[in-house]
Amino acid sequence: MPRPLPVLIVLLFALCGTSAWAAEHEVTRRLTRDLDQVQTLRIDGGVGTMDIEPAVGDTLSVEVEIEGERTGLLRRKRDVSAIDLEQALKNGELRIGLNAEDHDDLEVHWRIRLPAVATTSIHLGVGQVVADIGATALEVHVGVGEVDITGSRLDAGHVEVSAGVGSASLHGARDQSSQRAFVAESAEGHGEGSFPMDISVGVGDASVLLVDET
Repeated sequence: MPRPLPVLIVLLFALCGTSAWAAEHEVTRRLTRDLDQVQTLRIDGGVGTMDIEPAVGDTLSVEVEIEGERTGLLRRKRDVSAIDLEQALKNGELRIGLNAEDHDDLEVHWRIRLPAVATTSIHLGVGQVVADIGATALEVHVGVGEVDITGSRLDAGHVEVSAGVGSASLHGARDQSSQRAFVAESAEGHGEGSFPMDISVGVGDASVLLVDET
């Protein structure tokens, strides 16, 4: 016997309510760990903004705020409940990233407290990296966006900054030089230490400032 129409409507609203209750549109993920077995730290950010500061002590701290943007015909926010931080340690290299299959329709904000580690590698597809860096060999690459690095002059060795399309600048280094070719720009120089920096952006702006303290 067919169900009465009001019953079907009630069931439909109940199912929609259950789905909405299970979905999450904003989450915060956290990770902390000692880096005593780590020589290289690699962080793959995908999209978003990334703020990096020196840590007090020997513990790496990562906090990521993830928010789904509105998408589709119904303009619903993307469900981010299944997105989490993942990590893998192999041969002294610790890789950290999100387990999202794609980074479309996401707003992501990373906050990282970075202890001393031999090498740090940061990759971001689209977005902004702002970092205060001490004693680490640093590689940062952003596909589209902006990179703003403040580093220790006493720790930094050879520094290279480049932008494929955009601007690149270096301040506070010795033996500085810069080149401009059509839409590309690069700069290089030296600090007083031995930790190299290689900072690049495909499209956007990249800058490095070396100071006596960070």
